[in-house]
Amino acid sequence: MDDKAWATLVGRIEGKKCTPFIGAGAAAGVLPLGGDVAEAWAEQAEYPLGDDRNLIHVAQYLAVTTDPLRPKQMISAQLGMASPPDFGAPLEPHAALADLNLPVYITTNYDDFMTRALKSRGRKPHREFCRWNKYIREMDSGGESVFDDPSFRPTPEEPVVYHLHGIRERPESMVLTEDDYLEFVVNLTRFKDLLPAPIQGAFAGSSLLFVGYSLQDWTFKVLFKGLVGSLENSTRRLSLAVQLAPGSAPAEQYLDRYFKGQDVGVYWGTAADFLGELRDRLTPAAQNVDAPAPEAPSVPHRRPPASRGAARGVADDAAWATLLERIRARKCTPFIGAGASAEVLPLGGEVAAAWAEAADYPLEDGHDLTRVSQYLAVTG
Repeated sequence: MDDKAWATLVGRIEGKKCTPFIGAGAAAGVLPLGGDVAEAWAEQAEYPLGDDRNLIHVAQYLAVTTDPLRPKQMISAQLGMASPPDFGAPLEPHAALADLNLPVYITTNYDDFMTRALKSRGRKPHREFCRWNKYIREMDSGGESVFDDPSFRPTPEEPVVYHLHGIRERPESMVLTEDDYLEFVVNLTRFKDLLPAPIQGAFAGSSLLFVGYSLQDWTFKVLFKGLVGSLENSTRRLSLAVQLAPGSAPAEQYLDRYFKGQDVGVYWGTAADFLGELRDRLTPAAQNVDAPAPEAPSVPHRRPPASRGAARGVADDAAWATLLERIRARKCTPFIGAGASAEVLPLGGEVAAAWAEAADYPLEDGHDLTRVSQYLAVTG
């Protein structure tokens, strides 16, 4: 970040036109990493795929093979046993953000650490969560909401901590599995009033200060593209993403270039480093000072297997009868994916690996065709 970006951000904070957006990295060292949780669950459940550190995928597997609510109950129980951070520690992220004395804090975390940090600073925060699914929205009111009062407006003295992905105490409100993320994004676009007006105003009328996210994380990209990117240019403000450096100069250069045209200033360092520099740049009045492509190489086609194993039947006789009836009545629409050409065309992962090697792809997901293609589109 250059001095101009810092000056803009400081001005927005002092004018109370900044909204912190808090990710899992804010609780690093206090709560386990998502990858560690996923790996433990995968081992226990004998997860059969190769991405056993992907929490979203492992949670989806558990939801399908056990019960849809089971992984949410598991993560809820795990969070319930965790001790909160020391809000008196220098530059503890939640406490440092509370010291900015702002009216709205948005988070994708399930824990209540941001609310506790604000209370430790003498504020009276309201903790709210998004009613993104049908159960919460219609079958269960989710409890009274401060937004039921149309005249309510968050203030620095009485701020709102808004949990976009739900809260630990209400497992059914949590966005955790692949299906959850898809439904969440679809409902955000389908129901224009899903986010309360003060929260929509925070997105449209303030700088967004992302703390605890990784720029190569699809969660961040979906949030940024779907929520921030959908706003009219005339109402968008400077947005800032804070993250840990991915560990290589080419990766940093790629990500800088990717986000350069999207009003995202990138600070390469830890959340504590960033918040320390921010605190140094802020005037005392703004703080709660009294509170403690290269050319793509050709990829060989896959060889057909020497012998085809017997296909495992999944549908029962009733399902087959229904399908045959629909086909005969011309009431069936095939939906054809890449697997239809599995023995003729190369797998996407093989294409991605070849492209990644040729382009010196700097990230670790070199078998992900979507991400490697994105890299080539940005750098080529």
